[in-house]
Amino acid sequence: MKESAFIRREKISWISYMEILFILFLIVIFLKVTEGMFNRFDLRDKTLESKKPPNYCSVCSKPNKKPGDTTIVKFRPGKDNKLVCDDCFGKYKFCANCEKPTEEYHYIFGKGPCCKTCFESTPRSFLDTKIAVKYEQGKSCSICGSKRNIEVHHKTYERAGVEKLEELVVLCRSCHNTQHAKVYSGPRGGKYVIKKGKKIYISDDDVKYKPKP
Repeated sequence: MKESAFIRREKISWISYMEILFILFLIVIFLKVTEGMFNRFDLRDKTLESKKPPNYCSVCSKPNKKPGDTTIVKFRPGKDNKLVCDDCFGKYKFCANCEKPTEEYHYIFGKGPCCKTCFESTPRSFLDTKIAVKYEQGKSCSICGSKRNIEVHHKTYERAGVEKLEELVVLCRSCHNTQHAKVYSGPRGGKYVIKKGKKIYISDDDVKYKPKP
């Protein structure tokens, strides 16, 4: 009885080992088949991608790949999902209004960067206008050259709110007040303004930016 029980136990263990090996064999085959399928799909995607016509930069018209080359260079999306290469993406800003690339731009609060043409034709706050004028003309008085108490002066108020930058000038506070002060003629033909109760004689250059009526 003991010998038959031992033989039976040995047969059972042998069968279980064979089952385990068979299951492992099936797992290996399944992995190999699925790996081959994925590789085939990857190759198919690469061949389809290589056959696609190249994309071109919307600014400089540079293609994202060379003819016959499978290496695809990804472009960055610009305005309106237009593709832009890395060089143009770092060099230009896209106008928030006309969406054209520009190197000279000014910011409008709530809109973003705008080219000079759109900036001058778009209603905006005077704070945005002052920042743009100081950026273009510098931060020194156009008459005396002072860099203290810098302000922005209107040459004309015809386009108030949508001023052209050429219609504005950077002045210090003293020269700015002179432009708005009443000019008097002296007894000998000289001109003067009154500031803080004192007569201050001026030349024509001192009042060359008086606002036009």
